[in-house]
Amino acid sequence: QKQHYPFVGQNNDWEMQLPNFPNDSGSVFLIDTQDVYDVFNYSEKMHFNYLEDVNGVALERINLQGKTGKWYSAGSNVNYGTPGFKNSQITQGGPSSKLSISPKIFTPNGDGEKDLTSIYYSHNGNKYMLSMKIYSEEGMVVKSLFNNVLQGFSGVVLWDGMDEENHICNIGNYIIVAEFLDLESQQLQVCRQILILNGN
Repeated sequence: QKQHYPFVGQNNDWEMQLPNFPNDSGSVFLIDTQDVYDVFNYSEKMHFNYLEDVNGVALERINLQGKTGKWYSAGSNVNYGTPGFKNSQITQGGPSSKLSISPKIFTPNGDGEKDLTSIYYSHNGNKYMLSMKIYSEEGMVVKSLFNNVLQGFSGVVLWDGMDEENHICNIGNYIIVAEFLDLESQQLQVCRQILILNGN
């Protein structure tokens, strides 16, 4: 389990003998002697429509409203499951997106200092697709980091200053553009950040 799911919660996992659950549909009952505490009826139709294969993809509860709440596929950035940890698709209010970079000035020269920049992103909508590209000052795409990928609530991606041809980009200013398409409201939110590739 820990090899397959990198986001297993520490000290929150228990080894239990459970039957295999069919992928297409089923029902799960949480009972104690004669008391039924909870019932969950699931179907593979609850998964994200564009997943080609839902085998090994966890269904996560994305909100706690009502008795049943809403369920959806876990994000690809957590290998489609977060057992014992916070759900990757949990919602926190209305949809909003964030994008930040650290460091904003980096020097990919191999000296071991600021060779990479970290790009942090988050979106608290129920379901969204993420596209993220890096543009030059002239408006040319130099690197595509994500292209319409189902993601979880937040994540981080590293950029080493390489373009699509694996060549170091020229010194200068670059613009990171992240497009968050909320699949429920069909609203597109765009976030931009400027970073500087330096040679020193």
